[in-house]
Amino acid sequence: MAAEAPISKRSRRTRTELGRAAHDEVARSGAIDVAAISSAAGVSPATFYAHFDTHDDALAAALDLSLRAVIRVSNELFRIENLLERGVESVVEQMVREVVAAFGVEAFVMRAALARLPHHRGIRAVYRHHETTSRDHLARHIELGQKAGLLRAGDPAPRATSLLVLTQGLNNPLLLGGRPSPVVIDDLCRSALALLLP
Repeated sequence: MAAEAPISKRSRRTRTELGRAAHDEVARSGAIDVAAISSAAGVSPATFYAHFDTHDDALAAALDLSLRAVIRVSNELFRIENLLERGVESVVEQMVREVVAAFGVEAFVMRAALARLPHHRGIRAVYRHHETTSRDHLARHIELGQKAGLLRAGDPAPRATSLLVLTQGLNNPLLLGGRPSPVVIDDLCRSALALLLP
């Protein structure tokens, strides 16, 4: 069996541009439109299919970008440095508000990808990768917060899982597409703090 030829920088760049164009198209319209994506990336539809065998493959690339954006917000805020400097309550409140806003921006991509999650291995792989990365980040900073005496003692792994599940739940139509009720946001913040505070 012959080894596959290495992927060229140009090919990687084209795939990246197609992934970005797919993300932007789905974020705008909620669907994969090969002609629009190809045009935005400056390539032909044949080039699209040279990089993505199916529409779901392009949707996986779009989901990757969406999850990177949402997780970046969460991970930049939920850091031991912020917990120490600003306090747990302040960090959690900002995290809830900004993750809701990030999910709002990524709503069409998230809905389209989550609808295909049970049917496409690539979409599941992207989702699981980001879920694992985010959970590991949360667990590490929960453990550091515990050592600093800011957070409830105990195994940080299940606490990180609980916080991640709560954060994933912020991707909910009741919160997106408008200004969420301050009462709901306050309740969600209290729920997150109940997981974390001693």
